[in-house]
Amino acid sequence: MGKTLFKDIFREIKKSFSRFLAILAIIAISIAFFVGINMTCPDMKITADKYYKDNKLMDFHLVSSVGFNKDDIDSIKKVSGISGIMPSYSIDAMIYSEDTSYVVKVHSLPNIINENYINRVSLLSGRLPEKSGECVIEKNNLENINLLIGTKIKLTSGNSSNILDNITTNEFIVVGIVQSPLYISKEKGTSAIGNGKVSTYMFIPESDFKLPVYNGIYITSSDVQESFAFTNDYDLKIDSLRKSLENVAIERSNIRYNEIKSESIKLLQIKENEFKKMQESFNASAKYLTNDQKKDILLNFTNAEKVIQDAKNEINSIPKVIWHVLDRNTNIGYVDYGNAADRMDAISKVFPIIFVIVAILVCFTSIGRLVDEQRSYIGIMKALGYSKRFIVLKYLIYASLASLTGGIIGILIGFTLFPSFLANAYSALYTLPKLILKVDSTFAILVMIVAVLVTSSSAVIVCYETLMQNASSLMIAKAPKPGKTILLERIPFIWRRLKFTHKVTARNLFRYKSRFFMTVIGIAGCSALLLVGFALKDSIGTIGIKQFGEIYKYQMTININDNLSKDENVNIANTISNIPNYESKLNLLSKSINIRLGSKESNCNIIVPEDINAINSYIALHDRVSQKEYELTDVGVILTEKLSNKIGAKIGDEIYIKNGESEEYKVKLIGITENYLLHYLYMSPSLYEKLYKIKPAYNQIDVKLTNLENDKKYSISKNIVSSKGVASVSFSDDMLEKFSETIDSVNSAVLILIVSAALLSFIVLYTLTNINISERMREIATIKVLGFYEKEVSNYVYRENLILTLIGSLFGLLLGFYLAKFVIITSEVEILMFGRDIYLISYIISVILTLIFSWFVNIVLLKKIKNINMVEALKTVE
Repeated sequence: MGKTLFKDIFREIKKSFSRFLAILAIIAISIAFFVGINMTCPDMKITADKYYKDNKLMDFHLVSSVGFNKDDIDSIKKVSGISGIMPSYSIDAMIYSEDTSYVVKVHSLPNIINENYINRVSLLSGRLPEKSGECVIEKNNLENINLLIGTKIKLTSGNSSNILDNITTNEFIVVGIVQSPLYISKEKGTSAIGNGKVSTYMFIPESDFKLPVYNGIYITSSDVQESFAFTNDYDLKIDSLRKSLENVAIERSNIRYNEIKSESIKLLQIKENEFKKMQESFNASAKYLTNDQKKDILLNFTNAEKVIQDAKNEINSIPKVIWHVLDRNTNIGYVDYGNAADRMDAISKVFPIIFVIVAILVCFTSIGRLVDEQRSYIGIMKALGYSKRFIVLKYLIYASLASLTGGIIGILIGFTLFPSFLANAYSALYTLPKLILKVDSTFAILVMIVAVLVTSSSAVIVCYETLMQNASSLMIAKAPKPGKTILLERIPFIWRRLKFTHKVTARNLFRYKSRFFMTVIGIAGCSALLLVGFALKDSIGTIGIKQFGEIYKYQMTININDNLSKDENVNIANTISNIPNYESKLNLLSKSINIRLGSKESNCNIIVPEDINAINSYIALHDRVSQKEYELTDVGVILTEKLSNKIGAKIGDEIYIKNGESEEYKVKLIGITENYLLHYLYMSPSLYEKLYKIKPAYNQIDVKLTNLENDKKYSISKNIVSSKGVASVSFSDDMLEKFSETIDSVNSAVLILIVSAALLSFIVLYTLTNINISERMREIATIKVLGFYEKEVSNYVYRENLILTLIGSLFGLLLGFYLAKFVIITSEVEILMFGRDIYLISYIISVILTLIFSWFVNIVLLKKIKNINMVEALKTVE
C-alpha cells in the first residue's frame, strides 16, 4: 500500500508539476530572503571579529599630551587584566605628487615581532621592512599617485618644522603592501597638516623614529579574549580595565606634570644662580669699570631679568598633562562597520515577515485548489473504507515535499548568495577579508520546520474540511456557484452600456468571492513589498542632500583647539577672512553631553552659536512637516527630531542636561528641528552661561563660501591648517560624498529587496492565475464551443486578472504606505534618521511593475488556455 501511495503522489506531482513548482519556488524565495537578510549582519560581524582577533586589534589606545616615558609604561604594566601592551610612535607627514599632496599617517613597526605585537598588519604582497629606509604602505587608489612596491617615497613635515627632527631619514622604499585592522574604513581620520584629512597610512621600522618618548600605547584586555566584538558583553567586560587605566592616567598625569614643572624650576634656579653670580661679580668690579661698560652690563642684566621672568611665566602657564583612554568606539572604521551591519539587522526584523505571510497565503490557496480538484478521488477512497488519515497522507506528503525541497534550496541560497551579495555592497567602503559565511544549523532547522508546518498544515486543514462531507457528495462534481445580482445591475444606465463579456467579467468578480479576496490580498502584499523597497530607496537616498544641502547651509567647518590665546583666535579669523571665496563665518561651541527625560537618557552634541540671530543662516532650525522656523532664545533649547523621539520629549516638556554624574540643569524644550545625522541640542550663549556659570568657549567655526571649486579646497585647507590652534578642516560636500558612498551601499541592499519582491509578485500572480484557469476549464471550454475567438477567450479570463491586479495594487499602495513608515523607522540606526517622504514615482512604478508582471503571466499561461481539451473539460461526473 505504501508503494502504491508514493506512486500516486509522484504521478500527481508530474500531473500538476507547475503547481508543485510554484509552491517550491515561493517557499524557496521566501526562505532565501528571510535567511539571507537575517544572516548578513551576523556574517559581517563574525568576519570582522575574526579579523580583529587574528590581527590583535587594540582594545585601548592611550594618548598623552606629553608622550609616555618608561615609568608610565611600567605603571601601566602593573594593571591587572592586560594581556598585551605595545608602546608605539606615529607622526603625520606629507607626500607630494605633481601639484597634489596627501597626508600620510606614519606608524612604527616593532623591530622584533613577538606575542605582544598588537594591531598586526596583513601582508598582501612583498615583505615587511628589514632595515632602515624601508616601509610598507596601504593598498590604495590615490589620484595622481600609484604607490607600488619599489616606489621611493619622500616625506615632509607639512609645516615649518623639519621632519628629520622626528625620524632618521625622510626617504623610504616601499617593500610591501599591507592592510591594518586600525584602518578598515576609507576614512582614516583628521590631521593638523595638509588639508586636515589623512589619505593613507604606512609603517616604518621603530628604529627609524627618534622621538624622545612614545606618543601612543596600544593595549589588549585578557577579559575579552572569548567575547564577540560589537556586543554588549564585550563593552561590559572592558569597563573594569578602562576604570583601572583611567586611575593610572590621573595618577601618572599628575606625576608627569610635577616632573615637568620641577625640571623647569631647576632650570630657572640655575639661571637665577647664574644671574646672582653675575650681579656679585659686577658689584665687586663696578669701581673699575667705565660708564659705558656699566651701561652694557646693566642692559645685559635687564635682558637676563626678562628671560628669568619669561621662564617664571612659562612655569606658571605649563598646561596640565592630559591622558586619553580611547577604546575601539573611537576608531572610525570599527564604529562605521558595526553600524552598517546593524542597519541590515534592523531591516531583517521586519521586511522578511511580509514575504512569509504572502507565501503562507499562496501555499494555502494552491493546496486548497489541489484538494478541490481531487474531490472525486477523495470520495472514492472514503467509500472504499480508507481512513481519513490515510487519505490526508497523500496531500500531506505532496505539500511537505514541495516545502522541503524549496526550503533546502532557499536555505542554500540564503546562507551563501544573499549575505555575499549584500556584504559585497559594502566592500567599496571597508577593507576586510572575504566574508565568512556562518551556517547556523539550529536556525536552518527551525526555518525548515516552520516551512514544512505551514504547507503541511494547510493541506491537513483543507483535506479535513473536505472529508467532513460524505462519500456520495464528494463523488459528485462540485456545483458551480449560482450567479447573483450585483451592484452594477442596479445601475441601469451603466449596466445597459456594458458588452456581454464585460457583464460576465463583472459577475464573475463578485461570484467567486474567495478567489477575489485571495487574489487581491496576494497582489496587495506584493505591491506593498515593492513600494516598501522603493520607499526605503527614497528615504535613504535623499537624506544626504537634505542634511548637507538644506539643513547645513555652510560649506566648511573648522575645529579649533581649546584655550587659545586672543592673538591666536584673531590670527585664525584673519586667515579665514582672507580666503578668496569667503562670505561669512559663525563661531560655535560644540561638545558632548547627556540629556534625560524621566528614565530615558541619551548622548548628544550641544551646539551654542555666538550669534543666535545668525544660526538659521548656517543651520536651518525648522519643523520637518510644517517647515516652521524656530528662533533660538533664552527661554529654552531646541532638540533634533530623532533625539526628541528617543527620549520621548515634546515641545513644552522640561528636560534635564547632565553635568557630570550628579549635577543636572533643567531646561524647557521650545522646538524640535529636522535633522538626519547625529543628535544635537541647540542653546543660546546666555542660557549656557546661566546654566554652566561660565562663558561658552567656542571651538568650531562654520564658514560660508561662494562658488567653491574642488581644485581650490586643498590650498584653502592647507592655509587654514597652518594656523596655530587649528585642529582640522572639513568641507560639507566631502562629507556629502562620503555619506553618499555609504548610502549607495545601503541602496544595493534595497535593490535586493526590490528584486526579491518582484520575483515573489510574479510567482504569486502566476500561481493565482493558474489556479483561476484550472478552476474554470469547463467554463472556458463552453465559450470556446460557442464560437468565441481565441482573443475573446483569453480576454475573458485575463480581463478579470488585470482588474483584480489593479484593485490589489491600489490596496497594496495603502498597505505599503503604512508598512513603509514602519519599516523605515525600524530600520534606522542610533545616529541616523531616514527621510519620511515617499515620492509619487515610487507609487506609480510599484503599480506599473505589478501590472507588467500580470501581463507577462497572462502571456505565459496563454498556451494553457489554447490547449484546453474541450471534450474532457465538458464531461460531467454523473
